[in-house]
Order: sequence, then C-alpha cells, then structure tokens
Amino acid sequence: MAARGMVGLAGLLRDILDQSRRGIPAERGIMQGKNYVLVGTMTYPAALAVDLDALDGDAVWCQVTDDGTKAVIVGS
Repeated sequence: MAARGMVGLAGLLRDILDQSRRGIPAERGIMQGKNYVLVGTMTYPAALAVDLDALDGDAVWCQVTDDGTKAVIVGS
C-alpha cells in the first residue's frame, strides 16, 4: 500500500472488513522483529489496525490483504 497515514489505515481497515464479510477468518501469526509477522510459512510486512504493542515473538491475530503484500494485525 502506497498510501500512508489515516488514508492508508482506512484502506487497510476496509480490506479487512471486506474479508470478514466474505467469511475469511483472521489467522494466527508470530511477530518477527517490530515490522514483520510470520503467518504459516510466509513473512509479511505488518500494519497495526488496533492500538497494541507487539514485540518480537508475540502471537497475534492478523488478516493478510487480498493482494498478499501486508498482514494487518487485528488483535493479540
């Protein structure tokens, strides 16, 4: 996602809501450093949709965007 700030966050949240409406469940992932999350065997850049402090090794719930370029953290 090229957009940043509130516009970028709004776009990410819109993608997540669309996925939940289609019945795509959140997946469990493990934080890798501060900016990446491991979901299954794939590592994605992470974006936070909620206010939390996720540290390296923490388990989080996330949704991978439709284009597969980012994992949006929706809970821990």
